[in-house]
Amino acid sequence: RRVLVLADQGISTLSNVVVAVIVARSLPPDGFGAFGVATVAYLLVAGAGRALLGEPLLSRYSHRDRATRDAAIPDLLGACVTLALIGAAGVLVVGALLPGPAGAALLGLAPVLPLMLVQDAWRYAFIVDRPAAALAVDVAWLAGVCAALPLAPEGVDAHWYVVAWGLASGLGV
Repeated sequence: RRVLVLADQGISTLSNVVVAVIVARSLPPDGFGAFGVATVAYLLVAGAGRALLGEPLLSRYSHRDRATRDAAIPDLLGACVTLALIGAAGVLVVGALLPGPAGAALLGLAPVLPLMLVQDAWRYAFIVDRPAAALAVDVAWLAGVCAALPLAPEGVDAHWYVVAWGLASGLGV
C-alpha cells in the first residue's frame, strides 16, 4: 500500500515535469510564461481544493470504515465542482482582463479547470482505501499528456497547450 501511495506521488510529480518540459521545448519564452501563469492559477485553485476538501477528507475519514469514507465521496465531489466553478469564473474574468498570451492561456484554463479539479478529488478519494486506483488516475493523466502535447500543430500558442493539458486530466476521471 505504501509503495502504491509513493508511486502515485511520483507519477503526479513526473506528470508536472513532463508537461513543463514539453511546453518549454515547444513554445517561445513568452508562450511558456503564459503557460506558467495558467499553471500557477491551476495550482492556486487546486491547492485551495486540497486544503479545504481533500486533506480534511483524509484526516477526518481515514480512520473510519470504508463504507463511511465512500459515503463522504459524493460530498467531496460536489464541493469540488462548486469550488472549481467559482475558480473557473475567477480565472475567466482575469483572463478576459489580461491582455496577450497570458490572458489567452487563462481563458483556455477556465473551461477545463473543473475537470482537472475533479480528477484531483478522485485521487484524494482513492488514496486511503484504493491507492492503486489513485495511481491509475494519475497514470491516465500522464498518458493523456504524453499522447496529446507532442501532437500539437505547428504554431499553436499556450492556450492550446493549457486546453490539451486540462482535457488530458479527463482520462483520470
